Amino acid sequence: MDIVHTRCAGLDVHKKTVVVTIIVPGSNGGLHKETRTFGTMTTDLLALSDWLRETRNRKPLKRPVVFGAKWEIRFGADNRFRVFYRVDYDQQQVVILAIGEKVGNRLLIGGEEIKL
Repeated sequence: MDIVHTRCAGLDVHKKTVVVTIIVPGSNGGLHKETRTFGTMTTDLLALSDWLRETRNRKPLKRPVVFGAKWEIRFGADNRFRVFYRVDYDQQQVVILAIGEKVGNRLLIGGEEIKL
């Protein structure tokens, strides 16, 4: 079977809840699946929208690059800024390991160039 879309989401809409599952490329080269439930009030739907938007800029790293980070979030103009992090599922925490700036083909963290 051919892969048509590498990122997708499914929504199961009910009267009081919306259950959303996203499937995105995972950090191990496979797929990462995540499911969340949101309410149907306006603020809940705005939170759903924010979550879907944030997952678009969240990228699994092909190999741990910076301080053992397995994930990166890109943001800012032209996705110039990068946050490198790992997820501690046991403690239910996101651990930020480094924040950097991409300038051309260079990644700068704390003023030092980091090889990707």
